[in-house]
Amino acid sequence: MQELSLRPAARMITTIGKDLIKDVPASIVELVKNSYDADAENIEINFSKYLEGDGEKISIEIKDDGHGMDLETIKNAWLVPATSNKLKMQKSRIKNRPLQGRKGIGRYAVAILGNYLQMETVHDKIKTIVYVRWDDFEKEEYLEDVRVEVETLSVKEPNGTLLRIIGDKDYYDLWNDKELHKLEKELRKLVSPFQYDVKEDKFEIKFKTTDFLEGSNIYNNYETIIEPLPIVDMYNYRLFGFITEQGVAHLNFENSSMDVKQHEVIEPFKINLDSAKEKYCGKIDIDLRVFDLDTASLESLQQKLTKTVDLTFNRREVTSKLKELTGVGIYRGGFRIRPHGDKGFDWLGLDSRRVQNPSLRIGVDQIIGFVSIQPEEFSRLEEKSARDGLKENFYYGGLNSQVLAALQELETRRFTFRRSIDQKKSKTIYNQMENLFDFSEFQNKISKSIERKFDEVSKGKSKEDATQEFYKLFNKSLLEIKKEKEKEYKEIKQIIALYQGQATLGSITTVVLHEGRKHTSWHSNTLPRVLEWLKEFQKEREEYLLNRSIDRLGKANEETIALIELFDKLDPLTITKKGKVTEVNLSEIIEHIERVFQSELLENNISIIKDFKKEEVFLKGIEKDFRMVFTNLIENSIHWLKLDCENENRYIRFSAEVIDGSLFIDVIDNGPGIKKEFIENEAIFTPGFSAKESGTGLGLAISGEAIKRNNGKLKALYADKGAHLRIEMEDIEIE
Repeated sequence: MQELSLRPAARMITTIGKDLIKDVPASIVELVKNSYDADAENIEINFSKYLEGDGEKISIEIKDDGHGMDLETIKNAWLVPATSNKLKMQKSRIKNRPLQGRKGIGRYAVAILGNYLQMETVHDKIKTIVYVRWDDFEKEEYLEDVRVEVETLSVKEPNGTLLRIIGDKDYYDLWNDKELHKLEKELRKLVSPFQYDVKEDKFEIKFKTTDFLEGSNIYNNYETIIEPLPIVDMYNYRLFGFITEQGVAHLNFENSSMDVKQHEVIEPFKINLDSAKEKYCGKIDIDLRVFDLDTASLESLQQKLTKTVDLTFNRREVTSKLKELTGVGIYRGGFRIRPHGDKGFDWLGLDSRRVQNPSLRIGVDQIIGFVSIQPEEFSRLEEKSARDGLKENFYYGGLNSQVLAALQELETRRFTFRRSIDQKKSKTIYNQMENLFDFSEFQNKISKSIERKFDEVSKGKSKEDATQEFYKLFNKSLLEIKKEKEKEYKEIKQIIALYQGQATLGSITTVVLHEGRKHTSWHSNTLPRVLEWLKEFQKEREEYLLNRSIDRLGKANEETIALIELFDKLDPLTITKKGKVTEVNLSEIIEHIERVFQSELLENNISIIKDFKKEEVFLKGIEKDFRMVFTNLIENSIHWLKLDCENENRYIRFSAEVIDGSLFIDVIDNGPGIKKEFIENEAIFTPGFSAKESGTGLGLAISGEAIKRNNGKLKALYADKGAHLRIEMEDIEIE
């Protein structure tokens, strides 16, 4: 038996460079990462063009002041593809930075930029010069046949590395205004804006072009220091802080939508993960900045940007600039891990969440986000070898869920703030209407005028008597007009109330349609495939076709049940199906719902406690409404109690008490509870608002309408521990 060794083809090197790096800006980014790993503080990128013979040549120089490389490092690391050198080191030599280029292939990105590379690197007064002709890797058959020229000499120069890349006209033609702008944008997005990442570890990138693009108004002779656009700091809302290795969130919220910035320190809370498919991934630093995209907000952003930067922007340009930056990037050691944060790469699924609940959720075009993670050995978040993001393992799932849980804190606060603004606008309208029918000033003005005129026409009576008589007549007429206008005003208020009810129904219906389309879309896409599989099974009798069909039909049944439940939620709002008022046995309804949720209650160790003074409580109302309301309340309590992992004695308590002819029904649990601000502004009863990650925001809104239809009120009361919902039934028959 013979043993043979592998003989890599010479073109493997250029394949790595050209096929694994997706575009020319990405290749520059890879080389900048190498400078970062070399502990450089300053890096300069310079594009230039020159004539050689009859043709144009491109020159790209990337120079840094890092620690450089000696000859041994070049032999044993730089010239070794996929070396494990950086993987073993993990941290840079001097500044202890987390190493970015751990795969050992990033340096071969040079092959995509030109035909020839000259690298000059100085380490401890010894300069090593390496000459690489990439065409040699295409000419020779095997990698071992390619020769790279190297020379060394003593110098009095500081440490650092210069990459000089030379390419013919084909490589020059790769670059234009669009590609250079893209590179600048990528370099801007490369460095995290977290201040604590850079304040003690300087890393500055200078980007230059020298006599490069003759027809360009920008990039012929150009020089800039790479910095994020200030638009990043002009957010409407911001959530920032960190999540510990155990998933405890320490977050701050800022609202910059008003003249005075509002700041709130959010009480620390634990983020629970699904242990079957998610794991905590070390400490996470978070900075999420959200922008409102309505006309007024964009105009305000336009004014701020024009004031701060010495440039003029129209609204379309502001929107375009914002969209260039939007996305949530993942950073490690101050560098972004592509493509997380790229346009079109919605790794958090923000747009799909927004489709389900547009009034509450944030879309990917509204957010500029920075998520900083720890090195692989602490986070278990591994980069793919092709430089196209993180591997989607259990730790990646944990990262996703924790960032969404943090974002939800911002979403709920933004929702309640915007709702309060709408309410203030509504109150302003009512105030204007009140003023419209206030005749006191008008009455005073007219009375004085008539008094003056009365002197001229009244001759047979004394001034005092005539004035009193005229006042009586005038005030009587004015009172009649005022009563008439007040009647009209009441009618207007009733119309407004009706429209508000219809708006509530409209909001609910919008959410239902979004949810409904999700289920019907699944049916329309899947059932035709099942039909084809069954037809194939009929012919071929392949068992896997039958099993696949059974699996999909099982899922179809789940989707159908979800759809039925969705429409059942809407059913109580229809006037034509109001239902008859009958005697409702409250105790019986709760016992029935307890049986429905029995398995889930037992599985999660949740007790139902009925604290009634009488064994049975009866009231007059629409039984279907009360069944729906209590089902929703119990379902909510179960959801939040399940998340309260440290609570060993979970319960849902029901009590009923008659006070002064009214019935008070309290539903109390000892779960995480409802935040005080959501109770005070009644956000939890607004269609579309939900504190649940996948919630539709329908349950409490519909329940409130159902109780109102039965001449009652559904309220939320604040409690130090747990949630407290109260139903108040007034002016009804109670037994």
